[in-house]
Amino acid sequence: MKPQKTIKNEAQLAGKGLFFGQDVRVMFRPAEADTGIVFVRTDLERPVRIAVRPESIVQRQRRSALGNGDVYIETSEHCLAAASALGIDNLVVELSAPELPGFDGSCEDYFKTLQKCGLAEQPRPRRELVIREPVCIEDGDRAIYALPDSSGGLQITFDMDYTQHTGIGRQTYSCRLNEGHFAQQLAPARTFVLEAEARQMQAAGIGTHLGPKNILVISSDGPIKNSFRFPDECVRHKVVDLIGDLM
Repeated sequence: MKPQKTIKNEAQLAGKGLFFGQDVRVMFRPAEADTGIVFVRTDLERPVRIAVRPESIVQRQRRSALGNGDVYIETSEHCLAAASALGIDNLVVELSAPELPGFDGSCEDYFKTLQKCGLAEQPRPRRELVIREPVCIEDGDRAIYALPDSSGGLQITFDMDYTQHTGIGRQTYSCRLNEGHFAQQLAPARTFVLEAEARQMQAAGIGTHLGPKNILVISSDGPIKNSFRFPDECVRHKVVDLIGDLM
């Protein structure tokens, strides 16, 4: 059995929330074995802990969120993707606002920061979720399939069809998750939004602090005042989001 892991050293990040632009400080702290990953809202009169588990999921459009009662945290997926890629089981993440920082729209800041913390093995076995039989969920023209893998790892294939938007098109990406691949091929991939969607969101007061230079806004000709880091950057970022949500 593989041992559980936490970080060796504390670390801190600061930035603005991706959707709502509020300044936020994030502190990463080691956690005891069997703690799991826990977010803590320290900006409240009494800090509130939000455990990363299915029953904490809160429905949102275009982002992931977790909650405990009427206290929430927004856009957790990039932080959780980085923790997953590094094999971190136990971690306390304190934040001073409801939304985690968006940085450049990728999860690279989270990954590099947690990586520099170093990892410490703990004297308890990992509690792994193992797929024993095929699972399928469908919703209209969307579907997700979870299949057994005899190697015991996580392999992801993502087929993203934006053929009606010439600036993106159809992109497919497949990989086996490990720290090195994530660092080089996935962590730098950024959040993207279509030009029409960006206008609608800003009209609704969402992302008003963002411009084309700090998020991928895509027209029919490609990124506006920006450029792709990978030809298939959009699907790579979808893979990052999926890894975070699976965590």
